[in-house]
Amino acid sequence: MISILICSRTADIPPRLRDNISATIGVEYELVVIDNSQNRYSIFSAYNRGVEQAKFPYFCFMHDDIVIHTSDWGKKVVSHFERRKEIGCLGILGGHYMPNTPAYWGDVPAISGVYISNRNGVRITRREDKYFTVNNEADVVACDGVWFCIPRKLFVDDGIKFDDELFSGFHYYDMDICFRILQKGYVNIVISDVLIEHIEGTQNSMNENFYSAQKIFFEKWKHDLPKRAGVEIDVLISDFIGKYLEILGAYHAIENEKNRITQTKAYRLGKFLLKPFSVLRKK
Repeated sequence: MISILICSRTADIPPRLRDNISATIGVEYELVVIDNSQNRYSIFSAYNRGVEQAKFPYFCFMHDDIVIHTSDWGKKVVSHFERRKEIGCLGILGGHYMPNTPAYWGDVPAISGVYISNRNGVRITRREDKYFTVNNEADVVACDGVWFCIPRKLFVDDGIKFDDELFSGFHYYDMDICFRILQKGYVNIVISDVLIEHIEGTQNSMNENFYSAQKIFFEKWKHDLPKRAGVEIDVLISDFIGKYLEILGAYHAIENEKNRITQTKAYRLGKFLLKPFSVLRKK
């Protein structure tokens, strides 16, 4: 029923992930693990190799650092696809708007998703669920790559693939495949009835390779931008204003706190005691 494709950073996926999938999926499945322990493949080419091997009607692409908390999640995935035949990609986190400028789906306030972020053992359940319908779905422009599903027929019958000719590395594979799916006339959605925990490290992915991929993506798809899905334009504008006011409020709060601190006796005393050292620095 579901082929699970994982680009593994080790020769095999961790036993805990293998056991987690087996205990929760609730439908027949196969594991297609692409061994990338030697860093031979980009995420694009690794997934294309996996697609060539996968046999079941639905493909689920996932990271090797997640935990799935929902029982029978495979049944829920199949149910969403069977209810809406126009679904091309189904994820758990995504964005409703992409501007006509180099950006990532999460750079805009209008996002949807319910998931658990686990960064260095600190677990936070994040909820961006105001756009979900009664069917636990929200149409989006693009889904995040941590976990997403695509019907096999889109690869076999509609000719989509991960663009390993233009792209290399491990960024923008999710964005690019989602835009390819939209180009074919399908829709991308995120769902709120499958809960995923992403175990993240401290490494910052916003590096030179990320911005290089961002430039390639923009040049490839700029004629299709801006793009919006699952949210009305007036709501989108309201979200932008709300986010601006939130940032402005945080700035004023910081400024007020800074002013309060500089007026305390402890601050003025510390400044007085350190004054001789500032004179020495100038000399």
